[in-house]
Amino acid sequence: MAMTHGLTLPPGWIISSRLVPAWQIDADHLLGVEAAGRTDEGRIRWRYRLSRRRRTIFSGSDICSGVGAVLTPDELISAARTVLHYLTLRPGDTDADYFDSYTRAQLGVARPVRRRAVDLRDGRVVRLLRR
Repeated sequence: MAMTHGLTLPPGWIISSRLVPAWQIDADHLLGVEAAGRTDEGRIRWRYRLSRRRRTIFSGSDICSGVGAVLTPDELISAARTVLHYLTLRPGDTDADYFDSYTRAQLGVARPVRRRAVDLRDGRVVRLLRR
C-alpha cells in the first residue's frame, strides 16, 4: 500500500502525478484528496481536485472533517465521498442558482461520475451517492 504523510492509502488509491492521494473513478476521471491543514476548531481541511483526462474540472479546499477527526484511511474515504456528493449535484438536486457559475464541463460531470462511481473501500460496484 502507498503511504502519504504516514497515512496508508486505502486499497485502489494511488499517489497521483501531483503527489497527492487519488482515486481513479474510471478511465477518464481522477479525484485527488489531501489534508491541507486544520481549522481553528480542529477540523481537517481537505484540498481536492477532480479531473477528466488530466484537465481540472473542480478544485478547492472548502470541505472539512468533523471536529477532532484523525487522519486515517477511513477519514480520507469519508472526505472523498463528501467531495463527490457536492461535485456531482445536478439541477433539481438543489436551487437552480447554485449552478450559475458552473462551466459546461462542470455541469456535464455529474452523470458520468455518478454512473461509474464505485465503493471507495474495496471496489465493489455499489451506489455510492444517493439522491
